[in-house]
Amino acid sequence: MDRKKNFVSFFPDYLNEELWNEKSSSQVFVIATANVPWDLYPPAKKRLSKRIYLPLADFDTRKEFFEKKLNNVPNALKTDDFEFLAQITKG
Repeated sequence: MDRKKNFVSFFPDYLNEELWNEKSSSQVFVIATANVPWDLYPPAKKRLSKRIYLPLADFDTRKEFFEKKLNNVPNALKTDDFEFLAQITKG
């Protein structure tokens, strides 16, 4: 059985048996991420009470990210190079 099918069959059962068992005293905080949240397994998605959608970073944010992360690293990058990096990492 491949990993995806194994996870899809395990995840909802685990949620039902362990996390939402009224007799359970455990507290669980779940953080999940997905590249395509609309394709999440519907029963699992229904169990997640709070959903926060974070869109992909825009051009300026990606450029700033590269500038900050590479600021303390010796390099010969110029402004045009950071713009190029921001452009090719779109989406």
